[in-house]
Amino acid sequence: MTQERFASDQPFRPLALGFFIEENNESTDTKPIVQGSDWQRIYAINLLCRQGDFSKTHHVAPILMRNTESLIWSAGVNIIASASRWEDVQKALNVFQERIDTPWVRYNMSLLLGLSCDLRAVDPLLMIYGRCTDPEEDGDQTLRELSYLLEAANKEIFGGGGAEIEHQRIVNLAAPLRDALSHSVQGTKVFESETFDVVRLATRLLAQAENGNLQSERFYRGRLIFEANTGVNCSSFFNELGRPDRLSIMAILEEFFDGNPREKYKPGQRYFFGHPILP
Repeated sequence: MTQERFASDQPFRPLALGFFIEENNESTDTKPIVQGSDWQRIYAINLLCRQGDFSKTHHVAPILMRNTESLIWSAGVNIIASASRWEDVQKALNVFQERIDTPWVRYNMSLLLGLSCDLRAVDPLLMIYGRCTDPEEDGDQTLRELSYLLEAANKEIFGGGGAEIEHQRIVNLAAPLRDALSHSVQGTKVFESETFDVVRLATRLLAQAENGNLQSERFYRGRLIFEANTGVNCSSFFNELGRPDRLSIMAILEEFFDGNPREKYKPGQRYFFGHPILP
């Protein structure tokens, strides 16, 4: 994939890592959905979703299909996965299916499925893994997404470390975990081998910060999902060098708990900026 070519799009690139851009660039203008650069359109859809209007997320997949830029794909996948119903995630996958033979498209399809936090993502992830050609890229990412859904920690499924793992072996590992979760979770929303729960996720992130365990990719994934569901700006979780800022993380999460979040966030329910998303 290529990198971004237009300096005017620079302010929007943080959307590849989260759901906020720098404060001096934040706006409430949603007009660019129909006129503006592709980055502006994605940001305008982001703004509508923050208000609880998820009706325009179907515009994102076609925007991505006319791009080969890595950051805009990350930003687009973030918003589709985090602010869409499962039905709409499937529709986006159908759009991407046209280019499933491209490794970086498979990489992003896997990312989309994992970020959806849905048990129904397991079977399509297994299908994608069967088509992966690079164990260090699309193959590795697909295994990680399966692990984020099915494993509480980095265990047998998580990543191959660059080594190719036989497809049937992964099916044999994932299928029993999927079947067990289908009988134990509330609904279909899962994360790290249990019913998806915003408050439980925040509790886990806070414990990791208190213990200083902030280097793992699982912490980054949890941070991204927490920001999407709550609308809490987690940009300051990391300093200018991209390193975790433990004190800032703890302060933000403690403030979240001061708001008595259990009254708002229910187990088994996904949200975007506090707005419930239909199953």
